[in-house]
Order: sequence, then structure tokens, then C-alpha cells
Amino acid sequence: MKQSYLSRYLVVMILSLVVLTGWSAPGLAQSSEDIYSAQELAQMLAPVALYPDALLSQILVAATYPIEVIEADRWLRRHPSLDDDDLDDALYDQEWDPSVKALCHFPTLLSRMSEHISETTNLGNAFLAQEQDVMEMVQRLRDRAYREGNLTSTRQQDVIIEKEIIIIRPARSRVIYVPYYDPYYVYGHWWYPDYPPYYWGPTNVNLGFGVTFSSGISLSFIFSSWSYFDWSHHVIYFNPHKRPRFVRRAAVMSPRVWQHEANHRRGVAYRDKHTAQKYGQFRHSTQPARRESRGYRTDSDRLSIERYESRTRSESPWTPQETQRNVTRQRSESKHSEPSGRHDAFGSQQTDRRNAVQNDPEQNKKRYSQNERKTIQMPTTQVRKPAEQRRVDAPTQRTRKTDETRQERENVFSRVDDGRSERQSSQRGKASRQRQLKEPVQQRK
Repeated sequence: MKQSYLSRYLVVMILSLVVLTGWSAPGLAQSSEDIYSAQELAQMLAPVALYPDALLSQILVAATYPIEVIEADRWLRRHPSLDDDDLDDALYDQEWDPSVKALCHFPTLLSRMSEHISETTNLGNAFLAQEQDVMEMVQRLRDRAYREGNLTSTRQQDVIIEKEIIIIRPARSRVIYVPYYDPYYVYGHWWYPDYPPYYWGPTNVNLGFGVTFSSGISLSFIFSSWSYFDWSHHVIYFNPHKRPRFVRRAAVMSPRVWQHEANHRRGVAYRDKHTAQKYGQFRHSTQPARRESRGYRTDSDRLSIERYESRTRSESPWTPQETQRNVTRQRSESKHSEPSGRHDAFGSQQTDRRNAVQNDPEQNKKRYSQNERKTIQMPTTQVRKPAEQRRVDAPTQRTRKTDETRQERENVFSRVDDGRSERQSSQRGKASRQRQLKEPVQQRK
């Protein structure tokens, strides 16, 4: 009995510690630091919660791509004359997300989102990480404005309540009126004094306690049929069949739930690790991957190198220095023993064929005329002797050359026909000299 009581007590203590510390399995839930509180959600959603559903859905989606919001605002300022169909044609060539393109029809709203880019980024991060909480907070804010009497049907919009869900639709399907209001008063007394609401209305204008509207913006498409909320399931649907002209044809044309596209994020970091893991921006082990990308050897590379070195050491009886000397000696010998000449792609086969042609006498008869026949001598491969032997043979070669030149100088009759013509000319000269000597002696007598 005591053991069972102790085991139950330990189980209760462990569960209580888990609940108090907020522990969760890694990768299954977000930590409390990564979750936006209700006060923060109310603060960032207050300026847009009373917008029509179709326009609000585009704002929430576009807020997840803050870089493209800034680019679209700057592009629109450079092209202020674009309007209606011309604007749709120009937007078709842009690579932005369709939600960002849709907000280009609302230049004032897009400019406010670009100017308050930190607030826009927080709104997008909240929608990515806590989509359900964001949509529930929108309904809570609408409910408070409805109870205060500041959210009613007008000629600009229709307010519909279905099963305690408040839906806001434009009174005219192709005309959108953007509401202006002061979020600090439209919901009654603000109940989070430490988190005052954001303000996206016009500056230096007193909006009072109610809701006013901008001039209507005519569109070439029906906003509410293209994008709409599914409040019961806390998702946003897009219908490609009802897409505007500036949206390109999708691969899947059936209505689908909106999904975040990380490539339109343009490298902006996600706020929490859970969202980053979901969209492939966060890696558990970044340090080894970073070292590998910079050229450092990994553990597997080191193991393979060590195995190769150990295998080569066991197979070779030589030390690394002796192996290097043997390799260099073999290379030098092969280099000097190779016959001079150009080697072709067919190697020795073509060389043997050329040698056979030179040794064939019939081929030699064709190549040389009868008067210019010569004895063909095969080129002998000259093997270069080592340096030491060349030094020893050098003096003997010099003596041979001097002896040969001396013999050539002493023997003047060894040039043509063994010196026959030179001997005959010398004999004729000798006979003429003797004849000249005899003539004066005879004249004296």
C-alpha cells in the first residue's frame, strides 16, 4: 500500500511540475514567449477589425510579405496616373503576391501600411503564428463596436450577424468604402491601457466617436467572391475562378484555403521558431551546416581520409619519403626513355605501322629515284645516361674528338678519292721544278 501511494504521489508531482513550468515536447507546441497575448492582438487589430471582410482578408495576407508592401507602395508612387484597367495590366507583369497587387487599388491604405511597416510586420507575424486567435480577436472587437452602436449597416456597407458571427460586406459588390475611425473610442472605453491601439487613420483629422468612410473605390472585379473568410473554421478561402485580371491563372482552379508562400517573404525572418520550421527557414543544427558550406571538413570526411591513409600505410612497405623518391625516379626514367616525336591518339599501333613502312624496300623504291637511293637506317632510340655516367664519359669523348681532328689535319690527301688528284698535282710540280733547274746548267756549258 505504501509503494502504490508513493508512486501515485510522484506521478501527481511530476504532472503538476509539467503544468506549472509549461513544458512541451520540442517541435509540438510554441513557447509562451513566442505567442502574442490578447492585449497585443487587440492592439494591432483594432485599426482594421471594422474593415469589410474581403478587404481585411487581403490586408492580413499582404502583411505577411512586408518587403513587397514597401516595393508596391514605391512603385505606385512612381506611377500615380495608373488607374482601373491600365493599373490591372501593369500589375499583371509584377511578381508580387496577389494580395499585395490587390492593395494597389487602395493607395492610401497601402501607403499607411508601408509607413507603419513595423506594425504591419507584427500583424503578419501574428496571422502566420496564431491565425485562429487573430480571427477570434476580430470578432471580439466587432462585437464591442456593435454593442457601442458604432457598427451598423449603412449605404456603404452591410453588417450581417450569423450565429453570433459578424460579417461586413460592401453595399455594392464592385465598390469598396474604406472606413476611418479612432480605435481608442469606437470600441468604447479601451480596456488595455498598457497597450494602446494602433492608429491607421488620416493625420491631423478629428474623427470623433463614430465611423466615417472614404470615397468609394470602383473595382473591375467582385472582391467578396474572390477572397472570403470561413469564420467557423478560422481560414481564408480564395476562388481562382473569380480572380481579378492582374492574377495569373493557377494550376488548381478550385476554391482553396490560403497558404503562405515563403518565396514572397523575401528573406524576412519569422518571429518564432515554430513558424520558421513550418516554412523551412529554421534548421535545428545550423553550426555544422554552416561550417560545411564554408569549406571545413566534416567528421565523415576526416574518417574517410584516415581510413585511406591507414590502408595505404599497411599495403606499402616504403615510407612516405621513399615512396616519393621512387615515384620521381620512375617519372624521370620514363620521360628520358620515351622516343622523341609527337604521340598521337592511337599510340604504339601507329608508330609500328610507320616503322614497317620505313623498313619495307618496295616502299623505299617508290619514295626515292634510282639515282638517289640511300640506305635507310632506322632511328635508334637514344637512352639518356644518368648524370654521373655522363660526367665520367665526358673527358674520353673530348680526347676522341681532338684525335680525329688531328688526323684530319695531318692527312691532306684524305678528302676526295683518297687524295689521288692532290698527289698527281704535287708530282707534276716537282717534275717542273727539276726541269727548270737543268735548263740553266745546259745553257752555261
